[in-house]
Amino acid sequence: MFLNKNPYHKKDEETYKPVHVAFKLMNQMQGIIDTCEAKLKTERQETEQRCHQEMKNFEKKIIDVQGQVSAIKEQSNTRRAAENVTQIA
Repeated sequence: MFLNKNPYHKKDEETYKPVHVAFKLMNQMQGIIDTCEAKLKTERQETEQRCHQEMKNFEKKIIDVQGQVSAIKEQSNTRRAAENVTQIA
C-alpha cells in the first residue's frame, strides 16, 4: 500500500513534463520568429521596389528638366543671333 506513495520516486510524466513544456514553448517562439522574418522580408522587398520606382520617376523628371533647359538655351541663342544680325545690318 505504501509502495505507491514513495515521495522520492517521481513518475516519468512528472519528470519530463517541464521538458515537454519547454519544447512546446520553443516551437511556438520559432513559429513567431519565422512569421516575423517572412513579414519583414516582404516589407523590405516592397520598400526596395518603391524606391526603385521613385528613382526611375526622378530620373525621368531630370531628363525632362534637361530638355526644357536646352530648349530655353536654344531660344536665347536664336534671339542673340537675331539681335546680332539686326545690329550688323
